[in-house]
Amino acid sequence: MDAIDNVAELSPTDRRREVAALLAQGVARWRKREKAAGFIPALDSLPAPENRLELSGESPLSVPTAGPRG
Repeated sequence: MDAIDNVAELSPTDRRREVAALLAQGVARWRKREKAAGFIPALDSLPAPENRLELSGESPLSVPTAGPRG
C-alpha cells in the first residue's frame, strides 16, 4: 500500500478503500499466525461434510427460472 500524504484529501470512496485494505491485511496476518500456531486447520485438510453443496461431475447444475408465485 502506498503512503498517503494527506488523509483529509481522500474522497469517501478512497477512504473506505484504504480502511478495507488495512482490515484485510490485519485479518490475513491474524489468520497466518493462528494457522502457524495450529488453531486454524488448513482448508484442504478438512473432511468434506456429507451435506456439502458441491455436485459431482456427473450431476448437471440447474437453476429454476423465476416464474409467477402463487
